[in-house]
Amino acid sequence: MTHIWQWNGNGKAPEGLIEGIADYVRLKANYSLSHWVKRGQGDGWDEGYDVTAGFLDYCNSLRNGFLEELNKMMRSGYSNSYFVDLLGKNVDQLRCGRTKRPNLDKLVMKINLRWLNKIRCKCLYLFSWLLFTKANEENCVAVKNTFEDYERASDQMINFSKSAICVSPSMSAAEGEMIASLVGVKLVECHENYLGLSYFSGRSKQKLFANIIDHVWGKIKGWGEKLLSIGGNEVLIKAMVQAVPSYAMSLFRIPKSLILEIQRLCAHFWWGGNVNKKKIHWCT
Repeated sequence: MTHIWQWNGNGKAPEGLIEGIADYVRLKANYSLSHWVKRGQGDGWDEGYDVTAGFLDYCNSLRNGFLEELNKMMRSGYSNSYFVDLLGKNVDQLRCGRTKRPNLDKLVMKINLRWLNKIRCKCLYLFSWLLFTKANEENCVAVKNTFEDYERASDQMINFSKSAICVSPSMSAAEGEMIASLVGVKLVECHENYLGLSYFSGRSKQKLFANIIDHVWGKIKGWGEKLLSIGGNEVLIKAMVQAVPSYAMSLFRIPKSLILEIQRLCAHFWWGGNVNKKKIHWCT
């Protein structure tokens, strides 16, 4: 899991980082309501609870089939219709977009972390997070606390060793190091590529897509050391080389010079197995 954070002068600190619920939220429906809700404060609980009576009736009526009901709704395309604020330790809204489902807009419930530990969820399984917020100490502490709450609630650990942060060029190096130390990640000048493309694009398209040429050349150079037939060379070119720029071409109109360079490398590989010698490109 990779987490990429960028901090600039705009934006606010995220109070809840889940905007789309994941595949499903599985609840153990055979628990008694005492495991779900505890009124008042104390007795080892961090917070009190304010639960509407309608929610208790709803839980009581669907105890036996609550798991199946949630899984059915999630797998039927309702995943984007729900908002569950796990990180903020409260559920403000638990509703769906269709009128045939129960309306729980007025539900106000404060959930304790111990209660959240009883939830087994596939939530926030993301390959990358991009967080944009204002670079100050208050926001850093808010993000750090949010991640700690999420780890305790979901039993999912965040690998901060694979996380990175970059700051605006207007911020000094000392301030950037301070921000990185507060969050517990490393400071980098610019983020690495994602799916073969850079996170940031400048004015030069040649520099933006230069890694595609390097990737193609790296593959061809490795193949040139092997003795392959003409059919094998053709399969490698069509299956491997031509697939390298496909993702970039689906998003951008890449320069014609880049296409010509890839064609030149393919022809260089096609007409001979030794990449260190010049070839004669025959034509018919």
